[in-house]
Amino acid sequence: RTLEGDWMHKTHNAVFHAVSAFCNAGFSVNPQGFDALRLQSNFSLQFILCGLVILGGIGFPLLLYFYKILKFGLKSLCCRAIGRKRPHEVLLLAVGERLALHTTLVLLVLGAFLYYAFEAGSPLPDAFNLSEGMAAFVASVNARTSGFSMTDPGGWSYPTVFLTIFLMWVGASPGSTGGGIKTTTLAVAVKTMASFLRGKDRLEIGNREIGAPTIIRAFSVIGLSLAFIFAGFLLLMIFDPARNPAHLLFECVAAFSTTGLSIAGTITLSPHSQVVLMILMFVGRIGPVIVLSGFLATQTQNLYRLPVEDIKIN
Repeated sequence: RTLEGDWMHKTHNAVFHAVSAFCNAGFSVNPQGFDALRLQSNFSLQFILCGLVILGGIGFPLLLYFYKILKFGLKSLCCRAIGRKRPHEVLLLAVGERLALHTTLVLLVLGAFLYYAFEAGSPLPDAFNLSEGMAAFVASVNARTSGFSMTDPGGWSYPTVFLTIFLMWVGASPGSTGGGIKTTTLAVAVKTMASFLRGKDRLEIGNREIGAPTIIRAFSVIGLSLAFIFAGFLLLMIFDPARNPAHLLFECVAAFSTTGLSIAGTITLSPHSQVVLMILMFVGRIGPVIVLSGFLATQTQNLYRLPVEDIKIN
């Protein structure tokens, strides 16, 4: 009922939006986007789109793991139905996939709660509103990094704007169709800091110790992403000084994470600002570490190690 036109037009729209959601592209053939009132009240469509966005952004390694679980479950049911012995198979989830799954769930739940609290006008609303709750969940899903929006971002409060900036910056999981610094990068950084505060000199997750190169890469991705975003933010403030700085920062993070959300109206920015945003999209999609490594990395490897010395920090 939401899609207009004959069956061919409806089929085209359905396939287009399904692919756009799974690929975290955020494109819509609807002239009004997804902030039309008739789409806001269509909960079934929102659930389907959110499910596709989550599946596309959770990473193909996790999708393959879920496929193996489903295959094993169906095989067990068939064996039970025909009276044969059930197959024995151990399906272990790697540390990286566990981190991606746990971080995704935390960001989805926490993001939805904060969206609802910020936009309801009170940290503890008197009564839960289904429509507002669904809008909060949809916003939490699509901020990382599909770009679909059921509401006008221009009407968001500042806490909601900065929450969206954070979620866009984190983005999806490795090996997925989404952008951002990735959920595992944030998880490794947070767990490293927590481990350091507990007095440990190594990072252990589950029954594994995380290697130093992984930790260094995680903090490098975080630092370089913030550096590129900050540089783009400064350039946008120079090229469009009359614009709201918070909105310009939103544009930079949305471009770097390839989310596609906009508050300032990207098309209304100056040509110089649009070029800056295009560069941020390119760097964010490829990855700041890979981009700079292409210019700075050397092929030679040192065959020696220097003496270790600690430096006082803070």
